[in-house]
Amino acid sequence: MYSYLGDAESLIAGFRSQVEDQMVVHEASLAQRGQGILFVGQLLREPEAAFNTLYERLKPRGYLPFLQQRRGTDSLLIAPYVERGRYRYGINLLLFLAT
Repeated sequence: MYSYLGDAESLIAGFRSQVEDQMVVHEASLAQRGQGILFVGQLLREPEAAFNTLYERLKPRGYLPFLQQRRGTDSLLIAPYVERGRYRYGINLLLFLAT
């Protein structure tokens, strides 16, 4: 997804500035297969309040936050938002009739 590490570092830095008032970040990296940015640390607020704030910040940029807690550590995955496509009944009907 990114041609060199510089792209990844600038992407992470850009999102880190959006996250640091909600979470103490211990580490940050690209998620597996480059499908988002993963921040690991401790939330500074209740999870619901942190999620709502992050959602409002990230949604206009085309990203969504996903929070998870494991073994006392909080993880925040920021992933691209994918618009749900329109279901096309006509194409399905045409393919059904063709078979």
